Amino acid sequence: MLALEALVWLIAAWLIVRLVPFRRWRGLLGPVLATPQPDQPADDLSPELSAQAKGVGWGIEAVSRDLPWKATCLMRALAGRQMLRRRGLQSMVALGARSSNAENLEAHAWLITQGQVLLGASEAVGYKPLVHFGEACPVESGHAASSG
Repeated sequence: MLALEALVWLIAAWLIVRLVPFRRWRGLLGPVLATPQPDQPADDLSPELSAQAKGVGWGIEAVSRDLPWKATCLMRALAGRQMLRRRGLQSMVALGARSSNAENLEAHAWLITQGQVLLGASEAVGYKPLVHFGEACPVESGHAASSG
């Protein structure tokens, strides 16, 4: 079921990123965080919720490798964020940039949860975070909040 959910969110993310102007869907990333706070540390989560977060990361990465299109870092981060939200887990999407040379600026998106990069970690090396999107949705007593 996790792989099927990841596939559905990756398809949705592909459609959104490719066909809809950013200003219309940026709300899916959550509000801009003025000073990003580390979200809930891994120690504060139940083992079940921590395993769910890792499962989301695995599901997105595994499914994205087999798609007939390239799932960009932004698509993977958007899909992963939606899957984490469904489980009531906090997350932030970081958008960053680096200069590969004097003329080129490269951008990257990565997904942070439990104080760690869940998606896009290896590619994030050398990128300076420019903006973080997220929302405070703390998990109370180890129970996932339901969200549509």
